[in-house]
Amino acid sequence: MHDLTQAVYDSDPPRKWKRKLYDEGKLVGLPRRDRSALETDRDMDKPVEQLVCDVHEEAHDPDRQPLENIAGAQKRMTSMLARVARSNDRVANQMLYLTYAIGAMTLIMLVLTILPLVIGK
Repeated sequence: MHDLTQAVYDSDPPRKWKRKLYDEGKLVGLPRRDRSALETDRDMDKPVEQLVCDVHEEAHDPDRQPLENIAGAQKRMTSMLARVARSNDRVANQMLYLTYAIGAMTLIMLVLTILPLVIGK
């Protein structure tokens, strides 16, 4: 059994990411679509760690109602999902190029294997 009075905690990990700060004044007065586009561009530029931090900030805002906090956190989680989708798309494209390269090399090996047999006859 563990003695809970003698709890030993791990040390907190060092922060390895740098927070990106943007001028919030640029959002004032923008039409909703332009504001949303600028916020999207900013979220896609942030490190993933900052997006996770943003989710925590949104979820624990003491100046809002719980439902507003949930909505804000969901908005930030959508940004994280978009980052993951973009990353997955990049990996899928790289795998496609690698598949083409493997196919081309296999074709070359096949030709180099068959060619001496045809020429030798």
